[in-house]
Amino acid sequence: MARKRYPAEFRRRALDLVAAGKPGAVIASEGLPVEVACRVLGVSCAGFYARRFRPPSVRAVRHAWLSDVIREVHAAYGSYGAKRVHAELVLGRGIRVGHNVVAMLMRRAGIQGRTGSPKRRGHAGIATADDLVDRMFVREQPNQLGVIEAFWSRMQVELLDTRRRRTRVELANAIFEYIEIFHHRRRRHSSLCMRTPIEYELLNTTPAAA
Repeated sequence: MARKRYPAEFRRRALDLVAAGKPGAVIASEGLPVEVACRVLGVSCAGFYARRFRPPSVRAVRHAWLSDVIREVHAAYGSYGAKRVHAELVLGRGIRVGHNVVAMLMRRAGIQGRTGSPKRRGHAGIATADDLVDRMFVREQPNQLGVIEAFWSRMQVELLDTRRRRTRVELANAIFEYIEIFHHRRRRHSSLCMRTPIEYELLNTTPAAA
């Protein structure tokens, strides 16, 4: 029996969806005939229907659960990218999962960490911005200035760039909460092997002798 012929436009659209990483069920839901989707994917129609109505696999169920947990973590720590979300799952919640899986699920869910604004290139001899907080740091140890500048950079991304505060009091309170509540207690630091300051202190505190 000759196969039914479909307009060439159907095949081109199906190929575009495959190139975009869309599965067969999505292709069929786009208004394209199932037979066209199966031809493009190189599978039989019987196999397509069998897979479509098959119960989800253990892996699919786990990925769905992990995606929900990742959304929860990201909602609580809105600045976190895949690296810190993974650390929170493994170290904070005791979930065994690989970094690549976390990164994949975050991409699928459209979840991203906050990144800094593109840096503007200045001109030699011309100041691009005033130092409004007059950061006259005294360096008592090697690389101390770099550490301080890194802290200000992260606070800019994780707090100051998120929204504009209406008053100085509101800004001061937000900075206080960021430093004392988040940065010094809850934030996972790469310099501490992705531990929070409290976790790191507990791990490195020697119990007092009885």
